[in-house]
Amino acid sequence: MRRMIRFRPGIGILLCFLAVTAVSVAGAYLLGETFIRIISEGKPSESTKVTANDSRPVTVSEKKSSILLEPVPLYYLQVGVYSDRAGAEEAAKPLRDLGYNPYITENPPYRIWVGVFRERKDTEQLKQALREQGYGSYTGAVVINGENLRYGKGRELFINEISPILEAYTQWLKESLAILPAGSIEVAGLESSRLTVLEEAYERTKLLASEAKSNSELMNTRFRDVNASIENFHSQLNEFKELNDPGKIVSLQYKLLEFIDNYLLLWQEINNISKT
Repeated sequence: MRRMIRFRPGIGILLCFLAVTAVSVAGAYLLGETFIRIISEGKPSESTKVTANDSRPVTVSEKKSSILLEPVPLYYLQVGVYSDRAGAEEAAKPLRDLGYNPYITENPPYRIWVGVFRERKDTEQLKQALREQGYGSYTGAVVINGENLRYGKGRELFINEISPILEAYTQWLKESLAILPAGSIEVAGLESSRLTVLEEAYERTKLLASEAKSNSELMNTRFRDVNASIENFHSQLNEFKELNDPGKIVSLQYKLLEFIDNYLLLWQEINNISKT
């Protein structure tokens, strides 16, 4: 007579628990190994999703290209910063009455800039003059073309079209800075040879600017603003040469600050588009 083996309920539950635990431990081990392998191999910094024939998403690396334009460092004095333009305009009035020509940046926060120089030490004379008249200021610095323009595969044509005009703007800025004085009160060095080089750079920007067009209306507006500030600088330069008045150097600095502000806005828009 065979004996019937009966399992107690408690033993069955224990066996089920042990089986589930073993499966969980094995799964956790395999998952941990997978994460360790991913971390050790590294993750692509730039990627895009593509669809294979079996319709499953596959991640592939997208290479980025870049252009490097010549960096141009420059310095200015910042006298104030305001959240609204009306406040900035009100604060700038006494400075104008004192003979300065402060520039208020186009976008908020609205910064008041005075003077533009090639080296930091050149700001000290103007800073001291402002201090004696009751105005505190600090030396601000900006590097035009301070970073690479990076772009994906679909933006080669766009970058190739705008690169020449950006290079022309950069050369024009360098030559314009070169005619400004080392200090704020000295007479600018308007040697004929230097002015000839500047005129050549100016003519090149005019030629290329007429060809700079984009599907983005904001981009076209930025280009127009930059080109207008270059024209304003040269109109002021012609007046400066005719009058030969050292006091008018502040007007030239103002026009150059206008260009710098507009160029930075243009660069920002180009950077936004090139990344899309």
